[in-house]
Amino acid sequence: MTSRKAPIELTRNPIVKAALRSRWPQFVMRVIALAGFVFAILAGLIGTPVGNHNFSIVFVWIVWWALLMLIVVPFLGRGWCAICPIPMPGEWLQNGALLKPQGRGLSLQHK
Repeated sequence: MTSRKAPIELTRNPIVKAALRSRWPQFVMRVIALAGFVFAILAGLIGTPVGNHNFSIVFVWIVWWALLMLIVVPFLGRGWCAICPIPMPGEWLQNGALLKPQGRGLSLQHK
């Protein structure tokens, strides 16, 4: 018979529990990712058309894809989906708030 160890309960730590319940850490990471998206898009539109001198092209096709394939996918899995900034404006309009779970937004108010 093999004995199993009890699983580690991370939420017993009050700091970890507070960080997981708060909406601020995810919001901050999403805003940083959104700022990076906007910067890369602007660099692509305004920057030089020479590929190896344009930040947007170098970052997206060399740095981002390398990080994505070598680190993000194998170690974080769908962790990127938790901080992806693409749906942020739609969520803000639907909820009517940035951090509150339920506001009076532009939705039909149906669950």
